[in-house]
Amino acid sequence: MAALCDGWRLVQAAQLIPPNPGHEYDVSFLKHEFFFEKLMDLDNAG
Repeated sequence: MAALCDGWRLVQAAQLIPPNPGHEYDVSFLKHEFFFEKLMDLDNAG
């Protein structure tokens, strides 16, 4: 929450393809992958 309050954006990159039957518990991808992004104005960054 502190990062979000500090101006960071939270972006979720969810897997779009459902797993095949019988492979629901494979760990080949991060099911709940997300990343943080912060845009900065470099002209006024002092």
